[in-house]
Amino acid sequence: MEFYKELLEIARKDKYRYHMPGHKGKKEIFGDFGENLLSIDFTEVEGTDNLHNPKTIIKSLQKRLSNIYHTKKSYILINGSTVGLQSAILSQSMPKDKVIIQRDCHKAVYNSLVLGDLNPEYIWTDYNKELHIKEPIDVEKFRNIIKKYRAKLVVVTYPTYYGICSDIEKIAEISHENNALLIVDEAHGAHLKFSKKLPKGAEDLGADIVVQSLHKTLPAFTQTSALHVCSDRVDVGSLESFLKMLQSSSPSYILMSSVDIALDYMMKKGIKNLDNILEEIRFLKKDKEDIFISKEKIEDAFKCRYDESKLLINLYKKGFTGSETEKILRDHYGIYTELWDIVYDLAYVSPCDSLDDIRHIFDSVSEITCNEKTKEYQSLEFQVYKPKKEVSLREAFYSEKIKIDIEDCENRISGDFIIPYPPGIPIICPGEIIIEKHVKYLKKLIRENIEILGIEENCISILKGKDD
Repeated sequence: MEFYKELLEIARKDKYRYHMPGHKGKKEIFGDFGENLLSIDFTEVEGTDNLHNPKTIIKSLQKRLSNIYHTKKSYILINGSTVGLQSAILSQSMPKDKVIIQRDCHKAVYNSLVLGDLNPEYIWTDYNKELHIKEPIDVEKFRNIIKKYRAKLVVVTYPTYYGICSDIEKIAEISHENNALLIVDEAHGAHLKFSKKLPKGAEDLGADIVVQSLHKTLPAFTQTSALHVCSDRVDVGSLESFLKMLQSSSPSYILMSSVDIALDYMMKKGIKNLDNILEEIRFLKKDKEDIFISKEKIEDAFKCRYDESKLLINLYKKGFTGSETEKILRDHYGIYTELWDIVYDLAYVSPCDSLDDIRHIFDSVSEITCNEKTKEYQSLEFQVYKPKKEVSLREAFYSEKIKIDIEDCENRISGDFIIPYPPGIPIICPGEIIIEKHVKYLKKLIRENIEILGIEENCISILKGKDD
């Protein structure tokens, strides 16, 4: 039971959870649910219904989900948003189809391209050098891309991990004008529906399919997600076929029950609590905008909406990288955060936090600025490096590969996704050429203690060449 004991020890240390899942480990949210876990760990027997052919209690739960989000039809997912994105993309396309995807989308989208043998064209978003955040999608650039490539599908992320919300309404309008279906990865936005203080959810802005991680920002268990059908453009029959194919044939009734409890919590307590939290965040951010980036600053700079539940902490100009800030908060204040990069540490706020939880992180960060010795500030010069594609994703995936040191990777074809995690967005995809700037940037991330999927023991997988 070493694994179990280790988790209990981490839980003991993790007093203040500013990371997913949204329930934040608070037992009081679930009432007697914990005591009854073993009792409700069912398989498909008389009365329990069947996720892949729902007729009774699961059908009712999915209908409740649909009614709350005002969709045409909603599906509970027990394999995360990954299976929702894959089912959506594969069911609404054919092999060799052209699809347009946001370059900084989740790896689940890229994996769908490999599985479906799809040909991507990318929406590139700029890196803002003042705020050190990727900007929202430029709508006019998107209009030019879709007119040029006439893709069947468009896949975008809303909101991003950092809370940036592109103009989904206009993106949907342009997509439909060009006979394309819009799929929105709203993994980080299941909570948007529950507060008028936040941007609207994509299901209310014209998207055709929306995929949400209920476990990220609502108090449902990890792996629970939802797929919403929001228009008549969707081939529902094909979608359901892929959901049956890709989801587990042994769906967890514990996970599905947690969705029921999460929805119940949100309708009874979560809506009010979320609004109170957002008001408290706005109040506490006053006169601290140099540390806690404000809604107004982002919305003025990017001309877009911003999800304030993503609490971005920036101590970089005081000499602390995001990873250093994360370590101080964890070691000295019992605060575990969701994500850190070179500049920011991201505290993930949910409707299950208390006002005391919110005040604690503001007080702790303020204390760091007073007590920790300020170091020399290093200026940053980041750019978005657009790799050249040499072979398709699918061809690269099935090609013979070797691993070589990162120092020797320049001008070689990547055999794997190179993904800083979190947030799970590829810098390089299989089939793309690794250039000198990529190598320098990746080495910088490694020095800053950023975990990078696709790099093991300083080695990268590349396609085997004639001379290897």
